[in-house]
Amino acid sequence: MFVGAVELAAPTLANGLPAALQLPIGVALAVVPAALWMAVFYAQDRAEPEPRQFVVGVALLAALLAAAVGQPLLNGFFRVASWIHHDTLTELLGSVLIIGVVQEMLKFAAVRFSMYYSSEFDQRIDGVLYGTASGIGYATMLNLTRVFAAGGFADLGAGVIQIVITALAQGAIGGLIGYFLARTRFDHKPLWWMPTGILLAALLNGVFAWLRSTVSRSALVLNASGIASGGYNPLPALLLSIVVTTALSALLFILMRRAGEKSETQNVDGHSTASAVATFALATVALATGLLIRNAVETRTKVHRDPSGVQISYPDNWRLDTKQAPDGLLKVREAGDATSFELRWEAIDDKAADKDAVSRVAGNLALNRARDLMAYKTFDITLTPSGTATATSNFVYVTGPGSVLQESVPVVMLGEDRFVRKGARIYVFTFHTTEAGQDLARTQFERFVQTAVLP
Repeated sequence: MFVGAVELAAPTLANGLPAALQLPIGVALAVVPAALWMAVFYAQDRAEPEPRQFVVGVALLAALLAAAVGQPLLNGFFRVASWIHHDTLTELLGSVLIIGVVQEMLKFAAVRFSMYYSSEFDQRIDGVLYGTASGIGYATMLNLTRVFAAGGFADLGAGVIQIVITALAQGAIGGLIGYFLARTRFDHKPLWWMPTGILLAALLNGVFAWLRSTVSRSALVLNASGIASGGYNPLPALLLSIVVTTALSALLFILMRRAGEKSETQNVDGHSTASAVATFALATVALATGLLIRNAVETRTKVHRDPSGVQISYPDNWRLDTKQAPDGLLKVREAGDATSFELRWEAIDDKAADKDAVSRVAGNLALNRARDLMAYKTFDITLTPSGTATATSNFVYVTGPGSVLQESVPVVMLGEDRFVRKGARIYVFTFHTTEAGQDLARTQFERFVQTAVLP
């Protein structure tokens, strides 16, 4: 009903919504599904309702963990966006072993290290409620991050569908974590019980994320004006999330009903600490395996041989652009568009001194970039007396409106040129990257330069 109401209002809002209201409305819409879903689960705890402030507190803790730990881990340390879509198997394994494990472990931590020993956690049904709260809190932070990154919704209807899908799935899977936690506390389960729960939740999380991405893809279609449309359709993913969430929620509701009929005890299982240690050990093994998969994907390379005699090796999951190869330019770009490498070559007078030849090529390059890039600034060229590079130069610029790297705010890009002279040609190796990605980009760039073959 919520999605339907927003879809009906979307055309009117899209035509008359002031730009200043797009972000506040996006934030409000990101919170509504979380509140609705929380109310559904809270209503199941009829016998002895948990204090609302504790339920909300667990949700806020999970949201903070998502922002402070989850997103930095996934986007920074594991860099999932740059390699996870390499192929189907990699996407599945990465979604389960890294994304699923990180997210479900943080939901687990939000309950295990807050309410687990509380006197309010006195029924099995409470575990499902607190687990659901942690899942909804985590989902809300994911949705808010998406809204703030985009400065609002370019497509209000599709944006709300994405928000609802995230809230439904993360909340339901969080409830599953809570069920395993409750049984661990009250039913003296063996050490493998809670790790199994995390593994099952991570599996559901990862497989659902992969299915959601797969069913949302649609073919690009060109209209009579040559404008492309399609490529993404959120409705199948919404239907999938309804089916999956309904099935999982029904199972949890049944388990909650049965749990409510059983006598409870305040005694905490003596294996609780050992169970938590075993759970973290399993998560560590899963993440280490995911890291090995990431490293294997990132170290795979492809080789391109240009008719000019130039040969380059680049990461296997990057895109190669040879449209300007006849003019002496090859480009490779990371899947997430944050980093790109270039190799260009230009003919020079073979009798010219290195300094003069490099200065002329660098000057032409700087003039062209100053014309095409916003706030472009280049720094001094440093000649090297020996080694592979004849000279190096650093530069910086800001992406302008319409860039694939920009959503709502400009992005500062850093770069470096390396000039290599061979006979009557100057070869220029270049990388462009963001400040956050420069350490990894430099390592990959060194490999790109060292493995290039120049005629």
